[in-house]
Amino acid sequence: YAQLAKSFYWEVIGFIDDGTKIAWALPCGMIAFYTGIFPEAKNEKVAAFELGTGYHSSKFIMDVDYYHTIWQDKALVRTSEGKDGGLNIYNVQGLNANHSGIEFDGLFILNELVSLGSSISIGNWVWSGDVAAAVTDDYGRKDTYDVKIYSDGLHVGNAPQTQISGRINLTPISDLGITGVFKYFDNHYAAFDPENPPSGFPVSYTHLRAHET
Repeated sequence: YAQLAKSFYWEVIGFIDDGTKIAWALPCGMIAFYTGIFPEAKNEKVAAFELGTGYHSSKFIMDVDYYHTIWQDKALVRTSEGKDGGLNIYNVQGLNANHSGIEFDGLFILNELVSLGSSISIGNWVWSGDVAAAVTDDYGRKDTYDVKIYSDGLHVGNAPQTQISGRINLTPISDLGITGVFKYFDNHYAAFDPENPPSGFPVSYTHLRAHET
């Protein structure tokens, strides 16, 4: 559904003059806002620093860089099952996050037929500071209350923070290329659940792929 939603023509169909801090969308692409959400809306702020170097020769290509990005006033929407079995909607505002890491990309050309490549990305992405969230029941969407989200120090989820890949490129004949790719992903954290503390360990997995050009 997430891929299908990208093709919708999203349209704001109206504003509801109500103090409730919520907005909703229909599957067909229509969106409506309660006016209570407007005072809470803030523009996200991003500050980024990146430093890199590289070495290129006829046989070897290498690039290394370090990045540090600070996100401020991020807004998220989380859902969790309520105590009565219903669905609670958490409108989380004012989140800050620090993303830093090192990235490496290299290519070694053995000869005209074979080359070897590797890419490494090691990141450390964490939420900074605790914030408040406005909670609304999905059924009535009227009664709203605030809760504290203890997000400080939690890892940012939904993406692997460590990625390692290796590849071999073969060119047995002119105009034919064969590539084999190995990828390893680690420190893939789940998105935090506002109702429950994090548990378990981050996920790691591998991926193998071959294709021709």
